[in-house]
Amino acid sequence: MYRIAKPDPIAPYDLAMLAWSVGTQDADWGIGGTFLSTNWPPRAYNLAFYKSDVVDNALAAGRQTTDGAKRMDAYKIAQKQIMEDAPWLFLVAPKFIGAAKKELQNVYVIPFGGAVVKDATIKR
Repeated sequence: MYRIAKPDPIAPYDLAMLAWSVGTQDADWGIGGTFLSTNWPPRAYNLAFYKSDVVDNALAAGRQTTDGAKRMDAYKIAQKQIMEDAPWLFLVAPKFIGAAKKELQNVYVIPFGGAVVKDATIKR
């Protein structure tokens, strides 16, 4: 299972609110910094002092391969365990939707809601 440790003087709070987005589009950035047990404050942002061997092992497996399918499987295991343990109260998980006319080409919507328009063109 998991455990939530009593906060210590390094992080003397009873409650924290955190918004997180992953600009790199890599699952490890979204999960590792906030749920890996070695990333308690002040090292990183595991503000719940969450510890799960399942999550730690899945994150390690994801970091040890470059195979996309194996990485996806590892991060699915981590996400499933995190949602089951609920170390945080997940308030919002927005879905960003992007739309453009078909004449607009080479525009890419990225997961946190931004768009890459550096090579945008309009086909007439």
